Amino acid sequence: MEDWKSNIETQIYKESYNGILICGLNWGGVPSNDISCFKENEKKFFSHKMYDEKFRNRILKWFELWDIPIETEEDKIGSFEKSIIYTNWLDSKSKNLDGVDTLNQLKTNYAQILQTIKILTPKIIIFFSKNLMYAINSDEILNQINKILGNNKEIENLQDEEFVKESKLKRFVVLKQELEKCTIYSFPHTRSLVSNQYIKLFKDEMKFCFNEFKENKI
Repeated sequence: MEDWKSNIETQIYKESYNGILICGLNWGGVPSNDISCFKENEKKFFSHKMYDEKFRNRILKWFELWDIPIETEEDKIGSFEKSIIYTNWLDSKSKNLDGVDTLNQLKTNYAQILQTIKILTPKIIIFFSKNLMYAINSDEILNQINKILGNNKEIENLQDEEFVKESKLKRFVVLKQELEKCTIYSFPHTRSLVSNQYIKLFKDEMKFCFNEFKENKI
């Protein structure tokens, strides 16, 4: 297996262990290109302006909507910014996953993400696809995750909460799962048509989770 760090796009600090893992499906772009755009010594923290692209920028916008401050200037960052790691479950590159049995791909190719989770033991994981949550809950993978992050509770469908229904906004699947040592969320991919107003509905949930993380770690 390749070094697990080869599928990490951001710098790994000591604060990155027991930190926050942001995880998408796979890398965009042309399949023949190298996985990472940056050499190991070039990588920076996730909110650094070097990663000025749509995926990162929309996530930073969601943090703003959740009232979770995050610095983007190198001379202002602290432990929180260093705690965030960005990766993808699959190490493949493609413009999209149209015509692909995505869930089967995830359930078949999980060794690298499992190793990443085992080494980093994140306190918060944010997936950007419901299929990532479904994959990690498949029997073979979940049994191994339980050994790393502890026993799990059932998946919660946050989009079915009353405060979401009352909004009358178009609902997208938002899932939450608690384990003994980690809380996992899955949100729609940032390329989806989900509105900022819809994402803001989850402000109380996300702000509480991140504040608790900061209080216990930073």
